[in-house]
Amino acid sequence: MTLQEALRQPELSPLQTWTVAAACSLARPDRSVLTEAARNLSPEQLHSAKAAARLMAMTNVLFRFRDQIGREEYSQLPARLNLSARRTHGGDPAAFELACVAVSALNACQTCLRHHEQKARDLGLPPETILAAVRLAAVLQAE
Repeated sequence: MTLQEALRQPELSPLQTWTVAAACSLARPDRSVLTEAARNLSPEQLHSAKAAARLMAMTNVLFRFRDQIGREEYSQLPARLNLSARRTHGGDPAAFELACVAVSALNACQTCLRHHEQKARDLGLPPETILAAVRLAAVLQAE
């Protein structure tokens, strides 16, 4: 699948596509898609995509550490991360969760993937839409 095909998947709305693309672009070294995403999103939705990328940058590292170490004592300690953007991102909740799933897939964080996939399902998103967001992340990663 080419990048242009990934950006036109029928399972994703344009809002979802560009939110996922923006968040994934921020989560990886090559940010070439970010400019195009910014042209296709409202300032509020772009802010939401950036919030998803920032939140996953923090939580993916912490929870991946906890998972890889496998010591229960770390899970009992407070994360002490500023996660307020979960409530204040100001964008579409479903697109935000898809961005969190996609970035967590890029960062290989099993705990965050499971959490945000469930939140996306709770919002009524079908597996085909969730997989399309991850597919877009995969294609962006390969660019």
